[in-house]
Amino acid sequence: MRKNKFDFLQGATVNKIISILIAIFLWAYVIAEVNPVTQQTMVGIPVQLYNIESISERGLALSGEQSFTVNVVLEGKRRDMVQVSAGDVVATADLFGFGKGENTLSVGVSIPDGMSIVEIRPSKIKVTVEELVTAVKPVKLEYSGIAAEGFEPGGIAVNPVEVEVTGAESAVGAVSYIRANVDLEDLDAELKTIQIRPEPVDIEGAAVDNVKVSAKSINVTGRLLKTKEVRLRVEFTGDPDPLYEVKYIDVADTITIKGEASVLEGIDTVTAEPIDLSTISVTKKIKINPVLPEGVEVAEASGSIHAEIGVQAMANKAFIYEPDEIEVRGLDAGLNGDIKVEKITVTASGLKDIIEGLEKGDIIPYIDLGGQPEGVGNYQIYLECDKKTDGLISDPTAVYVIISKNSQ
Repeated sequence: MRKNKFDFLQGATVNKIISILIAIFLWAYVIAEVNPVTQQTMVGIPVQLYNIESISERGLALSGEQSFTVNVVLEGKRRDMVQVSAGDVVATADLFGFGKGENTLSVGVSIPDGMSIVEIRPSKIKVTVEELVTAVKPVKLEYSGIAAEGFEPGGIAVNPVEVEVTGAESAVGAVSYIRANVDLEDLDAELKTIQIRPEPVDIEGAAVDNVKVSAKSINVTGRLLKTKEVRLRVEFTGDPDPLYEVKYIDVADTITIKGEASVLEGIDTVTAEPIDLSTISVTKKIKINPVLPEGVEVAEASGSIHAEIGVQAMANKAFIYEPDEIEVRGLDAGLNGDIKVEKITVTASGLKDIIEGLEKGDIIPYIDLGGQPEGVGNYQIYLECDKKTDGLISDPTAVYVIISKNSQ
């Protein structure tokens, strides 16, 4: 039994090997002799745009997407198909004759001999043509990398500070500035000039494609300077307009500067240009301009320091009081004080929001006749108010009073 089973397994193995050899022979025969027709899809073939110069010559330019790809389905003999690569397939679209607006271009495809095109997906592409414009944009420095602790770039000079940007109207309009990115590792204590590739970017700092910049490079001259924090002294001159009151002044008492270490050693205090309060009528921030020695600059930590000056408008308000509205205080019992005045005017001054809410009843005019005997005389008018004002003035400041006994 064992011998028969072994013989059976051995025979089965031989049969499988023979079957595989026959299959390989038949496949080779088909490929070599029959060579059947087959299809293959070439994916992501880039579309080359022809005659871009022709629209530029007419003062036009492409806007938006300018990189297109298509998928091309080819048909041909298997033997030829296995030798084809994506580089053998060329897709093109011609811009000649097209004008402003959205244009639809047909995609043409060139393929090796002996093959045919079954399908192009997509067979058409859409391009937008706009006016070709040029605008001047500012160059702004940005830094990457990390400088040694206590150092930062200084003595910076940029050339050019502006460049021309040319392209489609919408693309040029999207450019906010030209970024020149300086790697801090390229700077050291020695003054040097490095060339930076200009990069058009929008207001968010994202790159804007498909525009041309007039400068091939931006020259940035600079070096690394030492930083130091010192005291800041700011002088305030002038008096605010009488119609305004300074409520507060908020200003930093230190400033960080940068320069050569030998120069910074002798600096402990920096004085700023005086700030004139007479020109201030609203709460505002005023830029502080420190007076610095040559070769010393304001460091990034204090790059834009301001003094905030809080101002509030002042106001006046007048009230008229009749004689019987003037209180008589301190008069001895049995005596009467007769105020001989037609009227008095009381003027209150102070912060506008307080004065505007002030009412006549908030102010009490009175005279003090304490200890005064019968007779006549002029007595000062006093003013009492429980609301905060900057001043109360009475006109007149005194009144004529007759003091007499009460009639029975």
